[in-house]
Amino acid sequence: MVHTRNTTDQQAQANYQAYQQTLVAHRERKRHQKEAEEMTTNLTNQILLKGIQPAEQFTGRDDQDPIAWVQGINELFVATGVKKEDRRKLLPMYFSDDVKKWYRNSEHEEDYDAFTLELIRSFTSSTQRLNISSKLINRRQGVNESVQSYYYDILQLCKRFNH
Repeated sequence: MVHTRNTTDQQAQANYQAYQQTLVAHRERKRHQKEAEEMTTNLTNQILLKGIQPAEQFTGRDDQDPIAWVQGINELFVATGVKKEDRRKLLPMYFSDDVKKWYRNSEHEEDYDAFTLELIRSFTSSTQRLNISSKLINRRQGVNESVQSYYYDILQLCKRFNH
């Protein structure tokens, strides 16, 4: 005689309920995981907004290099996990003095990259441009300087010159 496994209605109902509970628990874990990820993102944004990791205010003075400032703020945004589409909205919070006036008194690009380029062009003084040009023309590799160090210095100067 061959024995087959018979499941009673009660056993089937119990199995179905256990399956449903497993599904509910799985969905809850997923929901909690998603909430935790969102909370982490919100927390990093709040840290950035609250100034726990303060960024230098960009004032537009001649002693402030707009290219270096934008590079620094980009590094801060990357470190804190700020998405590219959110950066444009956050950037003006780090403006003060002439830059704040410039920002408030005219229409600007909505695209983050185009906006930062507009900012750099508006606040790079002719003295800074001349200084970068002079550094690029006069830059020579030092006796004890590695080729790599010299190479990256030249690349950085070229990038700054082309902005």
